[in-house]
Amino acid sequence: MNKTRHAMVSGHDRVYAIATWAATAWLTIIMTGTVPAQVIVDQGRPEAVIVIADDAPDSVQLAVREFQVHVERATGARLPVQHEPAASPTVNVFVGDSAPLAALGFASAGLTTDAFRIVNGDGFLAIFGSDYEGPPITGFRNPWAYHEVYSDKLKTCAFGETGTLYGVYRFLEDHCGVRWYMPGELGTVVPKAQTISVPAIDLSRAPDFEYRYPWFCNFAESEDDARWYRRAGFGAPYPAQIIHSFNLFVSKYEDTHPEFFAIIDGERDFTNLSTAHWGGNLCLSNPEVAEAWIAYIGEYFDKNPARGIFPLSPNDGMTRICECEKCQAQIVTSMGDRGKFSNYVWGFVDTVARGLAKTHPGKFIGGIAYEAYSSPPTSIERLSPNIAVMLCKARGGFADADYREKVQADLAGWREKADKLYCWEYYREAVPPWRGFPVAYTRIIAEDVPALKGVIAGEFVEAESWVKGDLPNRINFPGLQHLNLYLTAKLYWNAGRDADALLDEYFTLFYGPAADSMRAFWTKAEDAWMSTGGSATSIGIVREPATVFPPPVVGELTRLLEQARSQAPAGSDSRARIDLIGREFDTARVMMTHPRVVKPPELTVPRCRGEIEIDGRLDDPAWEQAATTDFVAKDAGPAPYPTTLHATWDERWLYLAFVNQEPDTDTLNAAATERDQSFGPGMWDDDSIEIFIAPDPAAPEQCYQFITNAKGLVWDAARGFGEGESINKAWNVSATAASTIEAARWTLEVRIPLDEVHMAKGAPAAGNFFRNRYCGGAPVYSGWSPTIHTGHFTPRRFGTIALSKGE
Repeated sequence: MNKTRHAMVSGHDRVYAIATWAATAWLTIIMTGTVPAQVIVDQGRPEAVIVIADDAPDSVQLAVREFQVHVERATGARLPVQHEPAASPTVNVFVGDSAPLAALGFASAGLTTDAFRIVNGDGFLAIFGSDYEGPPITGFRNPWAYHEVYSDKLKTCAFGETGTLYGVYRFLEDHCGVRWYMPGELGTVVPKAQTISVPAIDLSRAPDFEYRYPWFCNFAESEDDARWYRRAGFGAPYPAQIIHSFNLFVSKYEDTHPEFFAIIDGERDFTNLSTAHWGGNLCLSNPEVAEAWIAYIGEYFDKNPARGIFPLSPNDGMTRICECEKCQAQIVTSMGDRGKFSNYVWGFVDTVARGLAKTHPGKFIGGIAYEAYSSPPTSIERLSPNIAVMLCKARGGFADADYREKVQADLAGWREKADKLYCWEYYREAVPPWRGFPVAYTRIIAEDVPALKGVIAGEFVEAESWVKGDLPNRINFPGLQHLNLYLTAKLYWNAGRDADALLDEYFTLFYGPAADSMRAFWTKAEDAWMSTGGSATSIGIVREPATVFPPPVVGELTRLLEQARSQAPAGSDSRARIDLIGREFDTARVMMTHPRVVKPPELTVPRCRGEIEIDGRLDDPAWEQAATTDFVAKDAGPAPYPTTLHATWDERWLYLAFVNQEPDTDTLNAAATERDQSFGPGMWDDDSIEIFIAPDPAAPEQCYQFITNAKGLVWDAARGFGEGESINKAWNVSATAASTIEAARWTLEVRIPLDEVHMAKGAPAAGNFFRNRYCGGAPVYSGWSPTIHTGHFTPRRFGTIALSKGE
């Protein structure tokens, strides 16, 4: 990736002028023995020009713009940009490789990934680094797709070396006091100055972590976020494409090589018979599958030479593997739920990697240490050197000591097996259930990131603040999101930096006279996060916002924000920053006081008086005595599209009716055509009603699930009842449904057999109800008991459902 640039020299005169200028600059240094301070701006007057090669790459052109804009914001002086050095006494600021810089004996050759050098001499200041020159480097799927990582308007990409740009940012930080704490103008601190004078300097730096890619925006949709990505110091030479990938073989080989696919219950798995997402599973004991992957991956690298890693991992949620004898023999049950498939999966990955190394040396196969193949394999002493392993972990979960110990043990184990490690991190505190809460874990960041130096090559940080299109693909809560990301970015570059000093500076510069109050606010929030435990999972701690941020904590945080606001002058940037945090925090404050959040709702269902015909119409008199309740948004806010639930029962049936207000019934999505249809298309993507019924409130994870679409088709399954089986899609009951669609609403009637879901008269059950609205656009969800979470299957948020004993 590292390429030295030498601008094309056009003509003898230009060569002579550059050589003469360079000789004069060095002669002054030799005669005086010192490097005088370089005055870039003097009392608001420009005393320098910016020199850039006329064919500089896009990242260097951005570096020039950033240098020019920020110097002007600081001093009012706008430095001109040109392709030739100016005569003395004007200072020449060389940005990026160029012929004049090469004449001085400086070039980026030999600098490592994203490294830069800042050096000056009499009459010049040079900032240059390792810079990528080719087309945008993207991946073949999210989160590395073109629109996610490249801005056509800014000509800025998340990938590719940009050493010169990082050098400019370091100069602006050190010599102009500029800070970029948060995206946008409000997140930027630019101290005013009349003069910029640079003493003798020769500074070379490279990041401590090569791969520093947080996914918090789509570059094509948010210029502020794309700029901040680089300003904060994030970046990587190419995508570490390490993600689920077996689904790639479905369209390629389903028809021609069905024997490549896993056998599940006697059928070839082209869909999700053994996985939760993406579709398809493979027979890894078939040697032809490995050969096909080697050829497939080799073709990819031939077409995409700038990419360095290709993923090879089972699809998400793999609970079963191929049932053929050779595959089953590789299961090691003694390795437990985190390792029973490790020898099976990693043995296959190793085979493919060794084959690829023969044809494509220097390219990597990427595998995820995930789910039942999280633990290192015991059947392989050392993986092929061209395997990159991605471990999934959640740094914020280190508030739980047991979880932290488990992750560190995994890292230690994988260091003994693999040469190249990455981490898949989760900074997902801006999505439900944590949206609106000030989640900070700077102490964990300050300990964990330095501990990973020399252990991993870097991290992918899943930090998006949107959920399936509910918000734009950008940082939607910058006030609450920026602190963890900012500190992480700084430690990626220099893991030895004093985190406390960084935070001291942050509070002082960002909040001004309200610094102490805002320090108290964030400290209180972090104390709350660190003081509450929870059960550890593969990606963090399972716990409720109400446990971490109970009313007394929310009250104290509110008081501190108001105190800080009173200390910051009206109209100041510090006041605006505090107000932004306050507005984002309001979401959580309001949510935590909603009655259905404080206590999950209860529904007492009266006995039915009369017959009910399941025809999608509520014209039977028996509905008049039914219990009625409404839906709210999943965060307890008002439902954007109102839904009313009606419920009643008789000796055999639970009757449910849902009246769904819908201004656009012409676009209702109901593509499923038969019962229990899950995929291609399935009811998961239809306008529908979703029902969970758990007969034992003490074990709500054991429940029955129904999805009924706007056509009245039913999908049903049992969850949590079978050993080692999270969901049994083969479970069926005699539930029926019917719907009617009118001009501004659609109505659904559902009849569920009480004995088949084990609901007893008078005994409470647990459950929840949801509306999934698509109507040709991004999904909108609402429900009875707000989950404060992205998922619907959230048993801890189930409400109580009781059949009235009354006759």
